[in-house]
Amino acid sequence: KSEEGRPELIATLRRHIAVGAITRGDLDKALDINGGKIALPSVANTPITIRQSEDGVTLGEGEEAPGLTGKAEAASNGVIYVIDGLIPPEG
Repeated sequence: KSEEGRPELIATLRRHIAVGAITRGDLDKALDINGGKIALPSVANTPITIRQSEDGVTLGEGEEAPGLTGKAEAASNGVIYVIDGLIPPEG
């Protein structure tokens, strides 16, 4: 086992975990109420920007922002959403 890269991996994973359990219905409702864009707190203490567009729901900013794929799955500790890429770091 190598510790090389471990801090970066943990930081990347933390950017992908929102605080709380957000169902797809709650997510869609929040996007509708807020004009198609919301920011959820993450365990990395940086918000996860979520945007609704004609192409679907994306996470993060920019052209390379990953999108939601499939449906949300309830888990014992929250809700799991499958995305088609990594949320890029801010800045």
